[in-house]
Amino acid sequence: MTNPAPKLVRDWAGAMRPMPTPSDALHKIATYHDGLIELWAMRTKRGKPWFAVVYGLLCKDYLTYGQASEELGQCLMHALACDGLIVAG
Repeated sequence: MTNPAPKLVRDWAGAMRPMPTPSDALHKIATYHDGLIELWAMRTKRGKPWFAVVYGLLCKDYLTYGQASEELGQCLMHALACDGLIVAG
């Protein structure tokens, strides 16, 4: 199964760029905030899970469960703060 074309997001200079995709071994399992935040995962042959979090142009992959949950939480909170739905700080 191939993953669909990445969503376009605006970079700091205003140019539209495709969202990065993690390693081909990972598969997208969830999207949040209108597709701006993505959670990717895979399981190794030994059963160990690996995760990736993509937020706009940021891609952090080969994360443990704990690292991915922390990264995902930070991305969600940042997106909500940028939308003015919560107060950051």
